[in-house]
Amino acid sequence: MRLSSAPRAFLCLAFKSLPLGHSSDAAESKESWAANASAGALGTIEDEDLRQRILATFYQAKSLIEAINYQHERYQVYEALTRVPGTAETHALKEDLVQWADKVIRDRLKPLQEKLPGLIEDIQKFLDS
Repeated sequence: MRLSSAPRAFLCLAFKSLPLGHSSDAAESKESWAANASAGALGTIEDEDLRQRILATFYQAKSLIEAINYQHERYQVYEALTRVPGTAETHALKEDLVQWADKVIRDRLKPLQEKLPGLIEDIQKFLDS
């Protein structure tokens, strides 16, 4: 599916406020501005169902990114433990990292992969009307 620049820009604006890792005060200020701009753009959508689907997708994406950031922090702890080879803590944490990634991250990714193509198509229709 190929998107015109309008829905692509709309999605970028909607998802711009998703934090990726730690940010400075200046970056947080930009994120805050983007979130306010996104809220304003969403307010112009009169189709309640479409607006709710966009918001639900936004929160699902935010949840996924937060899970990935959390997993990254946990991986950094694991990586530090690997400097002492063969500890029981290292083996336990490695197994937990893999299981948690399989369960949490993949479970959060799957609904996004299923919903996003239809949502993008509906946003395109909305923008074309």
